[in-house]
Amino acid sequence: TLAEAEEQANRIIKQTESDAKSRLVDADAYALRSLRSLERQLNNITESVRKGIDMLAEDTVVTANGYHT
Repeated sequence: TLAEAEEQANRIIKQTESDAKSRLVDADAYALRSLRSLERQLNNITESVRKGIDMLAEDTVVTANGYHT
């Protein structure tokens, strides 16, 4: 009957909306994990760059002063 078809259509719509919301939550969680991982990697790279800059700056100052350690 028409009423049963409408009821079934409504169930399908609700299930589809629920599935879509679930996928969005999963996608957001994945994106957050990925961004946190990227942030950690960038922090590690930044730390390495800082150490390199500090070493070169120290060597440059020592050399400019006429002596080297």
